[in-house]
Amino acid sequence: MTTTPDFRALCAELGALMIDLASTHPNLSENGVRVVNELSDRADAALATPPPEPPTDEEIEEWADAATEVPLETMDPDINGWQRCFTKEEFCASIRAVLERWGK
Repeated sequence: MTTTPDFRALCAELGALMIDLASTHPNLSENGVRVVNELSDRADAALATPPPEPPTDEEIEEWADAATEVPLETMDPDINGWQRCFTKEEFCASIRAVLERWGK
């Protein structure tokens, strides 16, 4: 399994590089420098926002139990529900792994 890149660090590095290039580029117009600075300020503000808290086990279980995409007759945990294949701990760990891999 590959590790997920640290997008926050990458964005911060790119922002710093943009500022450096804008300040040293001889042909960049005053408007170009302003645009780079504005983009850098927006990126800094976005990077300063903490990521959302991950869901609790209880929230994950409630979400799974209330899945509207699944017909109710298949949600009986003793027959076809998610609890048929996983313990609660395994299910929550699986959902967390999906969120970590593909987004929050």
